[in-house]
Amino acid sequence: MSDIDDACATCGKRSDGLKKCTACKLVKYCNATCQKAHRSAHKKECRKRAKELHEEALFRQPETPDDCPICFLPLSYVEEQSAYQTCCGKFLCIGCVNTVEQMESGWESCAFCRVDRPSREGEVFERLEDRLEKYNDPTAGFSLGICHANGKYGLSEDREKAHEYYLRAAKLSSSQATFRLSLNYYNGDGCDVDKAKAWSYLEEAAIMRHLEARTVLAIEETKRGNMERGGRHRMIAAVMGDDESMSVVKNLYSLGHVKKDEFEVTLRKHHAWKEEIKSEQRKEAKEARMDYVGPT
Repeated sequence: MSDIDDACATCGKRSDGLKKCTACKLVKYCNATCQKAHRSAHKKECRKRAKELHEEALFRQPETPDDCPICFLPLSYVEEQSAYQTCCGKFLCIGCVNTVEQMESGWESCAFCRVDRPSREGEVFERLEDRLEKYNDPTAGFSLGICHANGKYGLSEDREKAHEYYLRAAKLSSSQATFRLSLNYYNGDGCDVDKAKAWSYLEEAAIMRHLEARTVLAIEETKRGNMERGGRHRMIAAVMGDDESMSVVKNLYSLGHVKKDEFEVTLRKHHAWKEEIKSEQRKEAKEARMDYVGPT
């Protein structure tokens, strides 16, 4: 590390306790006072680098999801292909859930932790509240927002309350809540319309590996005439296993908007991912049209 990197950008003091500018990561400061004093000189460079970092994150292939804790195969990026358990906070693939349902008459307990399933309507809500307050569980926070938005489990429909839960869950890194906020700000659902915030949350959700957010970005960029950006989003979504995006990438390739090597790599990775998450149990669940529709 150079002497410049070791020194405060304002006063030149060297210390192991210097803090990086959170936006650009280029410079360090002793404290907020030094940072504020340097703001006017640093602002242009900071914004430029912050935008570059954002673009790098936006078009980076997302990390793969966690494994199902029962079959140890990676979970799908498609939300409906896994089920959130309010007892233990685990996501289980629909293949394992479907298998347990077939093996156990009545399916009275969680397939993972064996805790009894909720016996009354309000118990799901209580478990979600418990997980949010005790464990800061982001999915619990998002699910509570859904409960308030749709008036589930005996609640009155309250879109503003739902929006508050989405905000809290997004801060806890819920991609589902982050995507929902983009929709809320776009439509004015539980909040004022703010198209800039809607777009910001949409991109953030895509960075957080939310597949639907990624495909919406692809559509919107294409509508704006940004074919290159739209194509890049589609290629990322295709590698995440989205069949529709793979078809779109094929069409973009035939029209000359995607290069041959890009198309070939995307197609290969698309098929590889589909193979990696495939199992006979998941196939049976899909054939039974078993989609996850809410917390259990």
